[in-house]
Amino acid sequence: MDAPRVLVCTQGFPRHPDDHHAVFVLDHARALAAAGVAVRVLCPSGPGLPQNDRFGDVDVVRFRYAPSALERLAYTGAMHRRARGPHGLLVPALLAGFRRAAIREGRGADVLHAHWWAPSGLVAVSAARRLGLPCVVHVHGTDAAIARGPLRPLAGAVLRRATTVLAASNQLAGWVRDIAGVDAVVAPMPLGADRVPAPTLPPAGGPVLAVGRLVPEKGFDVLVRAAARAAVPVVIVGDGDRRDALEALAVSTGARVEFTGALAPAELAARYRQARAVAVPSRREGFGIVAAEAAAAGRAVIASAVGGLPDIVRPGVNGVLVPPGDVDALARALADLDLSLGGGGPASVAWLAPEVIAARNIEVYEQARLRSGR
Repeated sequence: MDAPRVLVCTQGFPRHPDDHHAVFVLDHARALAAAGVAVRVLCPSGPGLPQNDRFGDVDVVRFRYAPSALERLAYTGAMHRRARGPHGLLVPALLAGFRRAAIREGRGADVLHAHWWAPSGLVAVSAARRLGLPCVVHVHGTDAAIARGPLRPLAGAVLRRATTVLAASNQLAGWVRDIAGVDAVVAPMPLGADRVPAPTLPPAGGPVLAVGRLVPEKGFDVLVRAAARAAVPVVIVGDGDRRDALEALAVSTGARVEFTGALAPAELAARYRQARAVAVPSRREGFGIVAAEAAAAGRAVIASAVGGLPDIVRPGVNGVLVPPGDVDALARALADLDLSLGGGGPASVAWLAPEVIAARNIEVYEQARLRSGR
């Protein structure tokens, strides 16, 4: 069977090569392209963004759904929250524009691959049925969290209509089974090569690094309190609507915390090199790409035992796991961490190498095509 032509449908995608927003979707597309798959990404437009773009071997098409100045539903890192406010009036237009574009762009594809069940999966299963194509829906975590109330049966319906469902972690595969009665294929995201430096010995006096959006589910408030108790310096990389509150918490607790804002990939790689360890204190985590990147860089990882993090962080091998939200446990781990655990990191995440993930996805596409008679 020839290498498939894949249309990736996603509401989240970097706006430019140095953008941190949903960068794992770009990593995924790049891994597929490097393996010979013809990849085109379809995502929403936004103010100042061109409708046609290219990221290396990956073509990007952005669909319009409102006048440019009003296209502000996407690229916030929290579309589901923004949709509950005044911007929610744009949701019908976004869904309609997304479906039209998916049908148009899908005519040259063999498979549609949607990241998140909503809105991308909802649109992709409808467009794929119209085109007679197989559709793969990939769940990542945030989409599972929003599947409550009336959205729960809708999520189940979308997942059952997909040709194949992929889940970024074992925990999410269990959620798919519970909500839709479907056996999902566990398919994590690949490591981002441009953000992961070659493994080095950690500097003993370096800070503990944390990376992610500054939102409650990432648990950075727990990290700040734990850092204060353990008297350990911390660097937090990322932006979000909780930055002011976190900075105030650091001042009030006396924690030594540097907030850098979002960083370009090369700058983030430098931060991994400078860190003695990496903390991922999430309250909820669909997969945990930061933990994987840290392990690949040879850094011991302290992570919450939630979501996909236990798939990555192996106690005694590449880090330690602590209960989510437990300040005392995190403080003890920060103070007593065995930095030599970083040496086990690179081998422990070899299964997340881009070529390995791409091969697994290509197999999924081939099976989906056979199942649908394509």
